Amino acid sequence: MEETEKWVKHYASFHEILLVGEGDFSFSLCLAFSFGSATNIVASSLDPLDLLVKKYKNAGRNLERLAGMGATLLHGIDATKMKYYPDLRMRKFDRIVFNFPHAGFKWNEKEMRQIKLHRQLIRGFFNSASHMLRPDGEIHINHKKGIPYSKWNLKEFAEENSLVLIECVDFKTEDYPSYENKRGDGSNCDKHFYLGECGTFKFAIGHAHKKPKARQSNQDFKWNEAVPHHREIHFIGTTEVFPLPCARPLIGRTELPHFHARSLTERNEFVSHPLARPFFGRSDFVPHPFERSSSKGPKLRFLILL
Repeated sequence: MEETEKWVKHYASFHEILLVGEGDFSFSLCLAFSFGSATNIVASSLDPLDLLVKKYKNAGRNLERLAGMGATLLHGIDATKMKYYPDLRMRKFDRIVFNFPHAGFKWNEKEMRQIKLHRQLIRGFFNSASHMLRPDGEIHINHKKGIPYSKWNLKEFAEENSLVLIECVDFKTEDYPSYENKRGDGSNCDKHFYLGECGTFKFAIGHAHKKPKARQSNQDFKWNEAVPHHREIHFIGTTEVFPLPCARPLIGRTELPHFHARSLTERNEFVSHPLARPFFGRSDFVPHPFERSSSKGPKLRFLILL
C-alpha cells in the first residue's frame, strides 16, 4: 500500500527537510505531527544539547518526541558553516528552513552595527545552504517585514550565491499548530517575541527558475515577411533554436528529426540529414540574422533562404 503524501503549508512528507537554528524544536515537531513521521526531518540548533534544555522548558520533551518519530537531531550547528559538518556535508535537501534568523541582542535593532551582525549571519547562511540544496529545492526564511528588518538584504545575499527570490507569502503561526516562536537570547530567551507582519521568503537556484528569453529583435530583418513558411527545429538540451525556412513540399513532413546539438559533431549530423543536405553549400546559405558569437562553442544557428 502506497503512503499518502501529507502536506503542511509549503512542506510535504516526501520532502527531505533541514531545519536550521531551532529553539525549542516546536516547529520541527509541528511538521512531524502533521506528517505522522519525522524520518524525513533533520532538525538542528546552534546551542549544544545541555544548554538547549536549560534555555527552553519544553525542549527536552520535544526532542524526545522527535527522536521517537525518527528525526535526525543535531546540536551545536553554526548556520554559516553547516556545509562542513560531517553529518551534513554529503546531504542534499528539498527544503532548508531558517525561522526568524537572529544574530543575538547586542544593540538596538535599528542601529547599523546590529544590522551588520544580522547581515553577516544571512550572508553566511546562504553561502552554506546553497551547497546543500537539490536542483529543484528551496530555501525558506521566515522573517519580519518592514524597517529595520528589510535592511538585512536577504535578496541581495541570496543572489551572491546564485539564488533567486521566487516568492514571498504571508507567514501565520496558526498554519503551524504547536509552533512557539522564541527570543532565543538573553534572560528572556524562552519568551515569545512579537511577530507583526512576516513572510516566508522562498529562494531557489537561479538557473532552475530562469524565464525563457524572448527572441532578440532586429529592425533590419522582418522575419515573418521575409520567410512566411518556416519550421522551427528545437535542439533539446540546449537553449539553441534553429529556425529552418522550408519549401512548401517539406511543410508538415515529420522525418526531420530533433537532435541534441551540444557540439560541432552533432551540428554536422544535422547538416548531413537528407532533408537538409541539398541546401548546404548553396550561395544563399547565410548565418541566422539573430546569431551571436559565443566563446563557449561553435555557432549552431543557421538560416537557409529558399
